[in-house]
Amino acid sequence: MEITTNHSRLEHLYLQLYLIPRSKALWVMGFLLWAWLSYATFSSRELSGDVVCTFCTLLSVSIVSSIWTTLIMLALCVIGLVVSVFSVSFLPGILGKHYFVLREDGLFEATDANETLTKWKGIRSIKRYKNYTMVWIGAGFYSIPKKCFEGQEQYEEFGSELYERWQANK
Repeated sequence: MEITTNHSRLEHLYLQLYLIPRSKALWVMGFLLWAWLSYATFSSRELSGDVVCTFCTLLSVSIVSSIWTTLIMLALCVIGLVVSVFSVSFLPGILGKHYFVLREDGLFEATDANETLTKWKGIRSIKRYKNYTMVWIGAGFYSIPKKCFEGQEQYEEFGSELYERWQANK
């Protein structure tokens, strides 16, 4: 089975926006940042014996830490998006047409810069989202958008065949 995709800067931006909320690492980093900000703020305050006052202090520290965590995480995401979108211009083979072929010996990908055969055992995982199929290979991945298929049925068929071949040969 063959599929052709065409990656543009805008498509790369959409992909990043799609993946950011699904990143476990970002959620863990956000929680750790919130916990650190809460601890740093709370440790400098004296607790009184009044339960209501202590609760209000904890609540206010938690709210302020949440606001700062959100602002810091948004700033990091925006900086990451800008760097990512502009850096792909300098890396050959990222933007443009990608040809994917499911072969017996692995997943074949060809671009104007190179051709790569990834053996089935070399694929770390395959994740199928609503709008993308992601093939994780080492630290990188191939993204295969749903929009490059003729319809939902062809998208499902490609994803199923890809997953079945990977499971059978890993």
